[in-house]
Amino acid sequence: MGCHNLYNEIVSEFLDEKLALFLQRFSISYLKEDKRIEYTITDRQSHEEVSFSVVLLNNTFARQIHISKFYPGLYRLTDCRFLSAACFQFIIHHFAQQFALGIDYSIFLQCRQNIFIDFYSTLQDFSFHILHEGQGENVDVMSPYFPVEIDTSMIKPCPTADLLGSF
Repeated sequence: MGCHNLYNEIVSEFLDEKLALFLQRFSISYLKEDKRIEYTITDRQSHEEVSFSVVLLNNTFARQIHISKFYPGLYRLTDCRFLSAACFQFIIHHFAQQFALGIDYSIFLQCRQNIFIDFYSTLQDFSFHILHEGQGENVDVMSPYFPVEIDTSMIKPCPTADLLGSF
């Protein structure tokens, strides 16, 4: 695929390799409502929806991509190691392209500390760090957003989005 950042540097071999595997097995569709996009991940072979909930918000005031929910459900499937990471990266870049967001944006989310350690802190193409600890085991997490030239045209509007527009 050859994903590059703004400086025309290859982002990571990981993204190229795992994203290709992800797209062979799954399709992604989206429903855009104002500053919110909800994504649906579907198994190409069985046509079953595998995502629990994947919702991103454009917080224009704070200039943040707010990860409201990211539960793609891929961990429940066989042979899907690292595909959640590829999915996350692909969706982030699609979302940013939909709203024409640039390097002046950051990515924000809240999660349990163990999820930060096991998942978000391991994403090589981002720079996630804990802003502060919340109640219980929750933490606020942030990363700068690094725009990447990547073709996200494989992410299609949900069929229901077409129906909503016809009323």
